[in-house]
Amino acid sequence: MTNEKWDSDTVAQITKEMILAMHQDLIRTGGQVHGVLCEGTLDYVVDEINSVPGVYAKAARSLVMSRYHPFFDGNKRTSFVLAETILRMNGHYLGRRDEDEIIDALQKISDAERECDTERIEAWLKKKSKTWFKARQRSIYDYF
Repeated sequence: MTNEKWDSDTVAQITKEMILAMHQDLIRTGGQVHGVLCEGTLDYVVDEINSVPGVYAKAARSLVMSRYHPFFDGNKRTSFVLAETILRMNGHYLGRRDEDEIIDALQKISDAERECDTERIEAWLKKKSKTWFKARQRSIYDYF
């Protein structure tokens, strides 16, 4: 691991391999159906996430991945873990006390029949997320 410093607008590029590894791990531990439904959808999602600047914009687009159902199973779980990973890599996280609200939000986001506004999701993430290292606003990478 490098000692590279990350600011709030510098986020590592997300790769398809990262998402697949997260998905495989979630499916393995949850005992669900493994497999990619559409490789092209997964490529599109990766491009969408990497095309926007900022932690919250990337995390919001990660949550929206669940709408596109790139996997046979585990779409909401994978999109949440990806969003949470992006937040945590940049010193933020979603609190456990908000679990019911997070589950409700994921249900609404993944419902293709509902309107989906990524800017609203981004604003919700900003409102709900907490900051690690609040005293000095240090990145988690400062400890590696």
